[in-house]
Amino acid sequence: SGSGAMADGGPGAAPWPADPAEPRLTAEGALVLDASGRLDISKYIDLRDTFEGEAPPDEHPDPQKPGLRAEEAGENFAGKLRWWSDAKGAGWIAMSVKTPGVKAVGHRWFGIGRFGSWRLAYLLAKLQRECWERAAALPPAPLLALADAAAGAAVCAAAAGGAAAAGAAGKAA
Repeated sequence: SGSGAMADGGPGAAPWPADPAEPRLTAEGALVLDASGRLDISKYIDLRDTFEGEAPPDEHPDPQKPGLRAEEAGENFAGKLRWWSDAKGAGWIAMSVKTPGVKAVGHRWFGIGRFGSWRLAYLLAKLQRECWERAAALPPAPLLALADAAAGAAVCAAAAGGAAAAGAAGKAA
């Protein structure tokens, strides 16, 4: 359940839930399904209630980038992330990363209907993109060995340690 703590979204913005100190929301602690770095979103649904009480998008620091805090609103997401809102739903999309030697991964949609808030949808889309970028930077074999060693719940941390972590993952196989 959520902590109830609120953080100011920025000047003129309504308060909204503070981001949790949650290791799964970091690239180092992300839970992924496979060597492509695809997030296991079933492991994140429990974070929904952490973001209860989020202000409507028109009260976010930048209504053109709902879910972002004021200090994040200036970030350039070209080719990496984008948001959508239409009759079918709304949320954030992680744009695919091309990985040499690996089948192309499609875009990943994180809807506010499923995740309960713009903020969580944004955080997960951003995390998905980071995991794909890290997976693309690794040689395929060590990450596969890490996935096997972790029984299918591999972590993006393999890339965080660079070659040393990749080498250790290869020895674990």
